[in-house]
Amino acid sequence: MLILTGLALAADPDVVWLQDGRILVDRQLLMEPVRGAWQPLLYPTHRPHVSGGHRALLLDISPSGQVLLVDDTHLLLGLFDGRIAASAPLPALPPDPSQSAAVWLDDRHILLAQRSDDGLSVCVTLDAQTRAWGEAVDCPDAGLATIDRMVRGLGPWMAVYSSDAEASDVQLVRWSALGITRETLALEVSPAVLQVAQIELFFTKAGTRLLSTCDLLAEACTPGESLYYFEWLPSGELRPFRDDIRPGAVPSPGDPATFAWGEDGRVCIGDPSGERRCYPLPEG
Repeated sequence: MLILTGLALAADPDVVWLQDGRILVDRQLLMEPVRGAWQPLLYPTHRPHVSGGHRALLLDISPSGQVLLVDDTHLLLGLFDGRIAASAPLPALPPDPSQSAAVWLDDRHILLAQRSDDGLSVCVTLDAQTRAWGEAVDCPDAGLATIDRMVRGLGPWMAVYSSDAEASDVQLVRWSALGITRETLALEVSPAVLQVAQIELFFTKAGTRLLSTCDLLAEACTPGESLYYFEWLPSGELRPFRDDIRPGAVPSPGDPATFAWGEDGRVCIGDPSGERRCYPLPEG
């Protein structure tokens, strides 16, 4: 059993399958599935940021492996060895921004969305090399008023998660660094379903996949214990695959029929309802 100090892992840890094939476990470990090897992460989500005095939150990881974090006052550009490569004070674009979302556009540029008191989002880009903020740009189109999260996809596409007081939504947006939305693909889902569904989007080599607590093809929904799994076609059509995916499971970017999930102190890879291989978490 591998023993790593300073870890505080959940019994059923949260997992994120990165585009490079590694699995991020509870924001504290990187796992290499092929070798079953573990790497502890030392970026500063585990300690207060010296200037802000608040815990930093992980927002995104760049294509080259830089981590993007935010606290109440700064964006932090970090490395997996614990060093902060750079920091930039948050620009208070709207009055008293109450929420920030950010995403790497490439290895140099970052898009930041801040929510103002009226619930609308204001966007600006950061040059990570010069640490210079650009002028405000039009935000990517979002289905609802507030941009909660953005996820970089394949090519020019990104997933934009948004919400308002009544519902949440996710859209695919082809957006340029000039602040122009070139194309938007919106979910054609019953409003009654959007009000209760929790939806996660995944970019894979075989196309875009969705996991949802609700059947997105139904007119109404009462979430159950399993998740629905869909392919989101470029035409906008939703193609149902399965309705038996366990909560917390995420598909592989390379093979969307293979999943990873945390279970009973292990990370498992395979079919949540069938064959799998499981790796015990390192002891902390």
